Amino acid sequence: MDLNFPGSNLRDYIRIIFRHKAVIITSFITVTMSVIIGLELKTPMYESQVKMLVSAEKATKSAYYTRLSLLIIQVWVMDKVVEYLLPRARL
Repeated sequence: MDLNFPGSNLRDYIRIIFRHKAVIITSFITVTMSVIIGLELKTPMYESQVKMLVSAEKATKSAYYTRLSLLIIQVWVMDKVVEYLLPRARL
């Protein structure tokens, strides 16, 4: 449908809009009300912020960490002993 036929002007377009104003107004109100209802029914999203202070000190001494540190020290001592004895064993 070509609306640029000879003799068409702005007045013709406005006349078409006014002729169908009931459909245009009904469509506008329907879409607007649908959006408003949809926004009211949407689950709200909340945001929050938090700052946490983490202390570097331990409040309690766990037996697990004590045993683990002793094991690490023992392995380190054994490595040093092996490093010391290996060059002497080759002589």
